Amino acid sequence: MAQGSARLYITDLCRITGVSERTLEYAFKEVIGLAPMAYLARLRLHRVRQALLAATNGPTTVAAAALEWGFWHFGEFSRAYKECFGELPSETLRRRDDQPPDREPASEPRQPPCC
Repeated sequence: MAQGSARLYITDLCRITGVSERTLEYAFKEVIGLAPMAYLARLRLHRVRQALLAATNGPTTVAAAALEWGFWHFGEFSRAYKECFGELPSETLRRRDDQPPDREPASEPRQPPCC
């Protein structure tokens, strides 16, 4: 999942792994505790967070990062992000922007990440 714009579907995962949808679903739930698409959505949320924390004071926006990783409905994205990380994506970006250029990114919020 190197590119955010590449959409991955259950059928793609089944083809790649050579298993049925039901087998893939059972395996994901047994090993990870999530359905395959829920896992991929969380993975994309983490990729957006990485992009926001790595952003320099410049043209990076929450919308650009969300779109890069396939989030089209900004309201749902924002809700899922806050549920996962305990803060809005704009707060993550603002924390990063508040750091002087020679300092490390701000630490994670007190609430643990969703996975």
